[in-house]
Amino acid sequence: MWSYSLFAAVLALVALWPTAAAPQDPATPVRPEDLKDNVKVRLVAREHRDDRGQTVVYKLETLGEDRKVVWFEFRPGGASTPHTRTLSAVMNGCLGPDKEVDNKEGLIRIKVKDGVEAIFSLPKDGIRAYGARDEVYERCYLVSLKIGAKK
Repeated sequence: MWSYSLFAAVLALVALWPTAAAPQDPATPVRPEDLKDNVKVRLVAREHRDDRGQTVVYKLETLGEDRKVVWFEFRPGGASTPHTRTLSAVMNGCLGPDKEVDNKEGLIRIKVKDGVEAIFSLPKDGIRAYGARDEVYERCYLVSLKIGAKK
């Protein structure tokens, strides 16, 4: 059980930090002023449909008392960079095995594992997959990953 959580932590350390430090396009690197509108958010769940588009939507909440929901959309079949695939892999590694199916909307929901707390920094309005450019995803990064955390 802890092997998947340990794998997610190792994956974050080995893969995510180097990709966050080295943007895909050296002509337009991510600068600190590009991150000033980012907010820290906690991963809550993932939603997807088993349809043709298979857009994966991660539900995150801001830290603090207001708990505003922020959405991070990712299209596995769309153009993606190593950074976006690594972000998605870390988020997927934090999810539990139990799925909830909403028959009205056809959504499959998977919640974060008990004892796992993943904090990310994302643009305050989140990311919608359609129309998002790669540089928007480059502004997202993992802040902390705690295994065995109390909620």
